[in-house]
Amino acid sequence: MHEHALAVAAAILLWWASTGAIIYLDGLHRRTFRWSMAAATLVALVALGSVTVLRDTTTPAAAYGAFAAGLAAWGWQTMSFYMGYITGPRKTPCPPGLAGWPRFLAAASTNVSHEAAIAAGALLIATLAGDGVNQVALWTYLVLWWMHLSGKLNVYLGVPNLSEEYFPPHLAYLASYWTRRPPSGFFLPSVSVATLLAAMLWAAAATHGAAPA
Repeated sequence: MHEHALAVAAAILLWWASTGAIIYLDGLHRRTFRWSMAAATLVALVALGSVTVLRDTTTPAAAYGAFAAGLAAWGWQTMSFYMGYITGPRKTPCPPGLAGWPRFLAAASTNVSHEAAIAAGALLIATLAGDGVNQVALWTYLVLWWMHLSGKLNVYLGVPNLSEEYFPPHLAYLASYWTRRPPSGFFLPSVSVATLLAAMLWAAAATHGAAPA
């Protein structure tokens, strides 16, 4: 069981450490952003190379490495958005009174370029992983994408806490597209799907005779 606990601890530590680092870097002066993105790009390139190197290896170390690679690739996408490099054509607050489908399209246009970049990243990782037996990097990236998209849809449709204080000033206009209210009907299904997936993964890992990786 300690192998499972170690995997959970590593996932939590890597996730929160990388998230904290991105929040910290994004809070610095904008003149530092190019250096941060340059460093993140180097890390992402190493991560993508690791996907190819590890795709035919099924050791626990390879699983950890692939998870870190998927997380690093996702981190690059996150930084590119929060630092304002890849967002969308609309960079202004939501027009007053806009509702329904026009409001959704306006909100989508604030980050459509980012979503396209994420899709391209998923395709690249899938190509690099090919038909290898180690697909952890791709799974990691796809799960993060799903949770990211689920979160964005939830804050658009309505949640009690928007956490807009974490957004940098140059992206403050995004909060105007969000809705502060009790959770919408999308909240329960989105959380349920994520919970079910987590339970299925945990059950598969805990099955007697499951491979160490």
